[in-house]
Amino acid sequence: MAIGDMFGDLCKIDILAKSAKPMKCEWKVTFWHERLTDNYLSVSPVRSNIECLLLYLRLIIGEVQESSPEIKALMSKGIISG
Repeated sequence: MAIGDMFGDLCKIDILAKSAKPMKCEWKVTFWHERLTDNYLSVSPVRSNIECLLLYLRLIIGEVQESSPEIKALMSKGIISG
């Protein structure tokens, strides 16, 4: 399963391409009280956080290996651990 399939059109991006278009993603976290409520939190992470998350998810599902330069860079910074 590709990352784009997991998140649909909301976060379908090529994380390796540095396009001129700004990357935007918004997650709405809804609340449950006996049912879904009308209340929610809206989270809009910055591009670098989205890229880190997508690389991590690609690692988990096997699309990228720990030996890749991108993953090694995140590991050396302590963003993810192996």
